[in-house]
Amino acid sequence: MDISYLNQYAGRNQLADLTSYTESGKLDVSAVAETTLAGGKIDGKLYAMNAGSNALTMMVDPAMLKSLGIEEPAADKGWTWDEFAALGDKAKAQGKLLFSDLRHDVFFPFYLRGQGKLMYAADGTKLGYDDDQLFIDYYKKYQEWYDKGYTLSLDKLSQSKGTPEEDLVALGTALSSNQWSNQFIGLSAAAKRDLDLLPIPGWDTNKALFLKPSMYFTVANSSKVKDAAIDFINYFINDVEANKVILGERGVPVSSKVQEAIRPNLTPEQTKVFDYVAWAEKNSSEMNPPNPVGAVEVDALLKAEVEKILYKQVTVEKGAAEFREKANAILAKNK
Repeated sequence: MDISYLNQYAGRNQLADLTSYTESGKLDVSAVAETTLAGGKIDGKLYAMNAGSNALTMMVDPAMLKSLGIEEPAADKGWTWDEFAALGDKAKAQGKLLFSDLRHDVFFPFYLRGQGKLMYAADGTKLGYDDDQLFIDYYKKYQEWYDKGYTLSLDKLSQSKGTPEEDLVALGTALSSNQWSNQFIGLSAAAKRDLDLLPIPGWDTNKALFLKPSMYFTVANSSKVKDAAIDFINYFINDVEANKVILGERGVPVSSKVQEAIRPNLTPEQTKVFDYVAWAEKNSSEMNPPNPVGAVEVDALLKAEVEKILYKQVTVEKGAAEFREKANAILAKNK
């Protein structure tokens, strides 16, 4: 199960509440952090079990940073998007991009978290922020980065298939790739050189950083074999031998006991991911509630509206107002 659809299925009573299984110990979550479990809860009920944890990260080539005269920011020191953008001219002066893309459905909600706001209201019937100045502030920065040539043009971005081999850090043409931590393994393999994971800018503003389930396990409420389904989920989460096979390919194992047990089996790249997610867990706050029904449509709307802004078809101010009006019309169907 994916986070995009969790509310939709749970809201139709199609998913079993797993709380009784965690309380009885049949689904053993004794080594799972509460922040990790929270992502599968709706109205206090556990409808989905995290299958592995990810965190937003900035992936960089340390050799490129050194050649540009840029020092890697320390993990224990926060940095802002403005400080990140200040590196753009250094990159551009040597024919490099600052970044290839910042997915709007990921990074705008992340920015809102840093401002103490959510993308969606708790009841899922409207946007979670009331002041369009938040949208305006973020996308005026983004428009400036785009206009300065810090990122790919929209026409070139549209041609990308999104594979690790096409990533601009792997190709050596961009300073950073900003995405989920479990994608680091594929990117490193494509780059064929040492890469590092850095904290994402703004991670420490209102503890905006969070752990995201790579995917969920859910159990159909109509199932006649719920106990067997729970046994499988418990096996996947807690069995050390099972996790020696998958080695965090779908996110870092949620059990701290399993994480430690399989560490000797990890490659250096996998170890970097485990270390980063362990650091992120200690420096995160609870993730946003699962997206409401209609969020996939709102994500597509946001992307389209931002493209209109970047193409100068509308101002950022008008784009903010249009996005709110259309998004709220979509979400109002949940009333």
